[in-house]
Amino acid sequence: MQILWKKFQKKHIDANLIECGIEIGVPNVGYKYSVIREAVLHIVTHGEGVFIYNGKTHILKEGDMFLLEKGMDVEYKPSFSNPWTYYWIGLSGKQILDYLQRCYIVDKHVITDKETSSIRHIVQQICDFSKSIETNNSKDILIMQHLY
Repeated sequence: MQILWKKFQKKHIDANLIECGIEIGVPNVGYKYSVIREAVLHIVTHGEGVFIYNGKTHILKEGDMFLLEKGMDVEYKPSFSNPWTYYWIGLSGKQILDYLQRCYIVDKHVITDKETSSIRHIVQQICDFSKSIETNNSKDILIMQHLY
């Protein structure tokens, strides 16, 4: 069940926040598709779920992250007994993939059992702040501050 899905209209050259959202998982109801966005970063904030990519199944829990990149065929869904909640941010721009290449997550598209509380806090701030702004006004600069 989507709690938030906000799309943004402002375009910057280097990096853009194109969407953000919050999802509370319904047991065993998930997504299976080919990714069309340049990059979408998800962070699990509660519960557990499964992320399947490139023939590998990853069991994810609170604090774990996964990254979707354009062209990937993915499947992900919450667990039946402890469905997850996750936040996500969709990213684009000429430099965004270069920026992400500097991070460990691009290598495996999944981060598990690592300290991610600072990233979680930033993603939650972006999503929470986005609730109170229009998608085409100048407050996008404040969101970009968190993105960088």
